[in-house]
Amino acid sequence: MQFDPIAAKMTLEAFLQTDDGKKLAGATGGIQGVKGTLFGVPYEAGSWQDKLIESFAGTHDLIGGKLSGLYDDQGNAARGRTDAEKMFHETWTMVAIPISAPFAMSEQLPSPVWNAISILLKAAK
Repeated sequence: MQFDPIAAKMTLEAFLQTDDGKKLAGATGGIQGVKGTLFGVPYEAGSWQDKLIESFAGTHDLIGGKLSGLYDDQGNAARGRTDAEKMFHETWTMVAIPISAPFAMSEQLPSPVWNAISILLKAAK
């Protein structure tokens, strides 16, 4: 789906300020091409919040949407979902966060940190 400012008779930014527009973003933003938000607080590109969100993006999208069949071909929530499907999606997307965390951390932490963790785990045996 793509926003059409002519049909909407307003810009995307203006639409996102409406009641319907505010329903689109979740706790971690989720609207491509718009300034990211984390729990409703905007953040800058390249900030720690941006890096945190992006480290989860690929794995979370795969687990939270693609494998469950809840994302369309463009990677957005499929349209025409039933209320039960919407509730499942909201629940499953939250479940996908801790499942995605190890993969996200592999992007965030540098190799020396992982090497140190490995050494400590081996020493603890």
